[in-house]
Amino acid sequence: MNRLLKIALGLAIIGIGCTAAWYFVTHKPSVSRQKPKPKATPAEIIAVSPTKIRASIEAMGTVVPSREVTLRAEVSGQIVEIADQFTPGGRLTKGQTAVGIDPRDYQIQVSKATSALARARADLQLEQGKQDVARQELAMFRKGGELKINETELALRRPQLKQAQADVQSAEADLCQAKLDLQRTSVNVPFNALVTARNVNLGSQVSGQDNLATLVGTETYWVRASIQINRLQLLDLSSPKGQPVRIFSQSGSGEWTGRTLRLTGEVDEKTRMATLLISVANPLDQQDGQQTLMINDYVRVSIQGKTMDNIFSLPRETLREGHTVWVMRNNSLDIRSVEVAWQDQNHVYIRQGLASKDKVIRSSLATPVQGMSLRAAEDAGDE
Repeated sequence: MNRLLKIALGLAIIGIGCTAAWYFVTHKPSVSRQKPKPKATPAEIIAVSPTKIRASIEAMGTVVPSREVTLRAEVSGQIVEIADQFTPGGRLTKGQTAVGIDPRDYQIQVSKATSALARARADLQLEQGKQDVARQELAMFRKGGELKINETELALRRPQLKQAQADVQSAEADLCQAKLDLQRTSVNVPFNALVTARNVNLGSQVSGQDNLATLVGTETYWVRASIQINRLQLLDLSSPKGQPVRIFSQSGSGEWTGRTLRLTGEVDEKTRMATLLISVANPLDQQDGQQTLMINDYVRVSIQGKTMDNIFSLPRETLREGHTVWVMRNNSLDIRSVEVAWQDQNHVYIRQGLASKDKVIRSSLATPVQGMSLRAAEDAGDE
């Protein structure tokens, strides 16, 4: 009996185990695998519209003199006079005597030439008198003599008269030259000028054509600005007065106004950029404590150009690498290539690539991918 009981108990346990195994196999839990919905990235957007804007072209340039001359001596001698402002950085006015050369030798030459002219004129008067006498004598011989006497150049002393007249002209020329040399002992300034270099001092001995100083005109400076060739179409150079230009010094404080003058008609071989001349009037006039505009200074210029239609003005940070702009379209990222008309320090101006009411993304995106999910930043306040 005990043996049968044990066998029955074992079979019962095996049956219960099999039943439990069958239940767990047939009733195991199911797991649903659904693709997670991508999370939209918040973005700060700007709705844009085209408008009419006057172009402003930014460029870099160098200040150069519009007039520069090397002051030279035209006569020889010792320098006995120098203007107080005849020093590097000094300013001289038009017609002012910058350098005076010892005039005594040239005053003597004027006296000699004056005496020589007086003597030549006296000789001419004497010759004119001799010619009158010769003419009268010739007339008397004709009346009283039996010989036929012809009027000849020599008989009437006409060659001698021409010689005397030539002597007078030569003496007058010598006097004119002597006076001119005396005048040249005073070396005058040809225009309002700034002295940039001085090569002589009081007591220096100079000869004709020696360099005395280098002068630049102070009434007008030029700025040689380098302009990208594709920006030339934005310039309006048809006006004879030129277009307004703002000029900013890179080496110090200061702002000046100028006007476009003309293109030089050449392209730099290295930079492949065109050169535009900008005229700056009265560049040395100081206002509000600002420094004067200096020759060879490196400056930034902002040139007022043509007025253009259908231009999109955007903050400069919205222009991405490769001249692209990020646009949110149907809550997705659209990376667009655009054509930039021009740009300045704060803005970029788009000619093509955008449409009215496009939503341009201003904020940064960590990993921008075409078509990525986006939402306006103000819609993300609940997360």
